[in-house]
Amino acid sequence: MNNVIWFATIVIAMTTFASNATEYESTTNNNNGVLLEQNSEKKRSPKPLVKPLFRYSYDLSWAYDDNVRRAQNEVDIRDDSLLNLTINAKAGKSLSRYSRLNYGGRISVEKFSTFEELNNLNFDINVKYRFAYASGFTSPLYSIGFKAGGISSDKVARDSTVYSISSGVNKWLTNTINMSVGLVHKQRESRSRVFDTKENLIFGNLDINFSKSALIYTTYSYIAGDIVSSATPSLAIINAAEAIQPDDAFGGMTTNQFAYRLDSDTQVVTLGYNQAISAATSLDVSYRYVKTESEGSIEYDRSIFRISLLGRF
Repeated sequence: MNNVIWFATIVIAMTTFASNATEYESTTNNNNGVLLEQNSEKKRSPKPLVKPLFRYSYDLSWAYDDNVRRAQNEVDIRDDSLLNLTINAKAGKSLSRYSRLNYGGRISVEKFSTFEELNNLNFDINVKYRFAYASGFTSPLYSIGFKAGGISSDKVARDSTVYSISSGVNKWLTNTINMSVGLVHKQRESRSRVFDTKENLIFGNLDINFSKSALIYTTYSYIAGDIVSSATPSLAIINAAEAIQPDDAFGGMTTNQFAYRLDSDTQVVTLGYNQAISAATSLDVSYRYVKTESEGSIEYDRSIFRISLLGRF
């Protein structure tokens, strides 16, 4: 993706932000009660507040990945940092007293510091059905979801269509501790067979609120399915790989760098802290540790540190 496309993407996102903010400000200013006509004592009826169909949010993040290639051997391991901007749009409709249908979309831009060939734009549309069997505070809330989207990368081989289905349950254990568990099936179909992946994920998450403005959270995920790594090919990699091809993002054939797909088991542990800055903005800091084991005794570790500014507009 060239610089013109990156610039256009950022402009579109910022234009959406500014347009929606202006509309919100205009709506708010027109709802300050009865307005007086200039040079007149005649009162007008207040204009009704029009509730927007979609609610928008953003995630502006900086992240550091100490093994961006998902490589096993020290000679192949590379680190990098990236900037990410994600814009979300969400809407919903109550179907009954205990059920609701949510839907929306997302667009996300990632720009890497060193390996610019990994720069990408990804997007999706999503729908989620939520329901409960009672209205109590600690009553479980169940969900079934579906997402469909795509990835547009600087390297055509990584361009993909992605979809997933999910199910989960969320429950307040106490007035300060919230728990959620779920299952996700994700599938990716790309321009290259090596990036055609399938995975099944099970996760559990705990949010612990220390106050109205601060919480910590921890998530454990177990993933069974395909991963794509990049390295100098060895006999073990060639024998274990389900697909393999030159990886142009890291030099390709000229530097003997290949991407390969492996059937793997991955465990991910995340620990994070979220601090509210204002009613609509928060700062989030997280650390993620990834451990992957694949056929042929191929395995790797990966640590990701992320700082995010989250907000609604």
